[in-house]
Amino acid sequence: MTVRPFHLVFTLLAAATSAHAVNFSAGFDAPEFSIDNETDDVAGQNGWVIDDPTPDLSFFVNWGYLGSEEGNQGAAVGAYLDSPVNDRVELAHAYGGRLVDSLATLKFAVQPSTPEYPGADSFGWNYRDAGNTSLLTISLEPNLSFSDRMEVVWYNAANVRTETGYDLFYNSAYDLAIAFTGSGPDAVFSASITGTETLPFSGTLSSLSESTLQSIGASITRDPNSAEYGDNFFVFDALSIQAVVPEPATGLLALAGLISGVCRHLRSVPPPPLGR
Repeated sequence: MTVRPFHLVFTLLAAATSAHAVNFSAGFDAPEFSIDNETDDVAGQNGWVIDDPTPDLSFFVNWGYLGSEEGNQGAAVGAYLDSPVNDRVELAHAYGGRLVDSLATLKFAVQPSTPEYPGADSFGWNYRDAGNTSLLTISLEPNLSFSDRMEVVWYNAANVRTETGYDLFYNSAYDLAIAFTGSGPDAVFSASITGTETLPFSGTLSSLSESTLQSIGASITRDPNSAEYGDNFFVFDALSIQAVVPEPATGLLALAGLISGVCRHLRSVPPPPLGR
């Protein structure tokens, strides 16, 4: 059995917390999923839903990354097989735990568009409450100066855009870890994206300390400068959300240090080109 890289996060986290539990986890291999790459959608299986009526917007991708088994499947969302009806599409799964004192991790990559369908769409990883309001979105948006990379930005519940100053490359695998803690009425997040280097960033989510993290999901937003979607797509795997109960002296700094330290040991290598 392959030990996935982020299992190391959970091992180390146990030493820094008085209680812990993996509340949700998902890989996308058989037999848990039916993964016929020609006919099966991720949406409709094991609680995953999509908000666009077009079929085949969520699918399975055979990809490789450090530590994965040959033939490992990831879940993908995008206009690779068909064009969505809506200008934004989200593939989501319910969670239902507290936002504060949770740790969310996943592995992801973005396949670029081909010359036939060149639209440079944006991709997001979204955290929503019970009213379907977005609490936080980590967004990957086309870099207008460099066509081989995307800018990492984040949006709060008021849809205010904040740049992190970081870029990611297409066709490369990355690890994302986000810890949420409370600070009075606010929720504070500490995030880290790891590829060939570790990219930390953080922010405050005003008045969200009591919020429920009702669902998580991956989204695609059409390039507003293009008449149609590109055939690029977002693929993710090794998804986990862990509820943690810190010791009194443990807080955002401890979780941020944990994430930073773990991610330095999770150097990703570019996978072979993603494909169906």
